[in-house]
Amino acid sequence: MAPSVASHFLLRPQFLLMVLLLVGACAEINVPPSKSIVAGMSKQSLTEAVGMPFKTERKGQLEAWRYVEIGMFVDRATTVWIENGKVVATTETSIGGLTSKAFRAIPVDWNLSPFPASAYSEVNPSSPTPTPATRKADVPPSGSSGTGFFVSKQGHIVTNEHVIRNCSAISVGDNAKQQVSVTLIDTDKRNDLALLKVSSTVLASAETKSLISKLSTSSTPVASVGLFRSEDVELGEQVLVAGFPYGEIFSDSIKVTGGMVSANRGIGDDTGQFQMDAAVQPGNSGGPIYDGSGNIVGVVVAQLNKLKMASAIGSLPENVNFGIKASTVRQFLTASGLPTKWSNRSKDMSTKDLAQIAKNQTVMVVCSP
Repeated sequence: MAPSVASHFLLRPQFLLMVLLLVGACAEINVPPSKSIVAGMSKQSLTEAVGMPFKTERKGQLEAWRYVEIGMFVDRATTVWIENGKVVATTETSIGGLTSKAFRAIPVDWNLSPFPASAYSEVNPSSPTPTPATRKADVPPSGSSGTGFFVSKQGHIVTNEHVIRNCSAISVGDNAKQQVSVTLIDTDKRNDLALLKVSSTVLASAETKSLISKLSTSSTPVASVGLFRSEDVELGEQVLVAGFPYGEIFSDSIKVTGGMVSANRGIGDDTGQFQMDAAVQPGNSGGPIYDGSGNIVGVVVAQLNKLKMASAIGSLPENVNFGIKASTVRQFLTASGLPTKWSNRSKDMSTKDLAQIAKNQTVMVVCSP
């Protein structure tokens, strides 16, 4: 059978040469084979093995090196995750036929990284808002703020590790102007948790005693009488979040928001976290999450970065926030020498009563650089 006109054209050397030229022009950088990249190798060894990356991004000691192949038939990217100058892992993603210019404009998706929550889209501590010049004397030393909550009548406080990271001094209080010093007892960077403690209650100041005295109410969950609920959060369950979002931008008082458990796992199917739609803002980090009976079921840890996700997927996600499960927090406290009892509260409470518990238990955490 005689070849068709189309097949005759496709087999002509001129056409084949044109295809080869187009492929060569479109392919920017070959994606390095995964076997060439080994966990633990240095950045120098990485560049010697696979060359320089197409794009890099850095967050403190964390780095993302991106290699990409953009051609007529293959469009994919490999991100090499680096911590303290050493390769940790790689992630391959499809980039769907984007041009190199368009792909270069998209930020690295840190949600795909193997790093803890604080490395992708943590709720960064917010800076206390400067007050008018006439009130400068009332403003604490410049720094950042987050949220924490009492877990014992001896003055132990839980917050996020990223809230108190690299602080020269840490204090807590009802607001930024009424603060007492605390000591850092222990941290868990992997789960983004930290344990603080106020000074000895015997020699404590009046302000410290005032803070701790609020825990005397029978409804406030503490380690000795039952702090966390034994069951993990359930899909669709209503929760209440307490904290100090945006420091003192709007007011110096505690804020509470309500929402629902959207997923019982965190980013990357992290079983130690859960997703919720309760409003979370910068400054909420480390705040308690309560169920309808006043039991603590989690600790606020992160919110999804809307702008980065919009750049990456072309859609603006709403109400995507995350909490650390109570079971994870309890394990951390036990390992830190503070065993806690499970709470057995089961009676439903009004949101007004829940807010009062949160007010008694929650504190603003201020980090001085």
